[in-house]
Amino acid sequence: DNTVSVYSEATFALERKISKGIACPTTMALSKDGTLYVANSCPSNVVVYAPSGTKPKRTISKGLDGPVAIAIAP
Repeated sequence: DNTVSVYSEATFALERKISKGIACPTTMALSKDGTLYVANSCPSNVVVYAPSGTKPKRTISKGLDGPVAIAIAP
């Protein structure tokens, strides 16, 4: 259904549901500060969400072709 659910690591409670900017998600990563990165295979982009956000903060698409993995360096 192109929705990402984010749960608390401490309590496992649902914190937020994200649907804006999600289309064929393949993988996601969470940075130390809580920024969420979601790779979408069809429109070939990575969408970035603020730590408690549900709307895209940034979309990265240049040079991507169906991303299937995300790595975040410290």
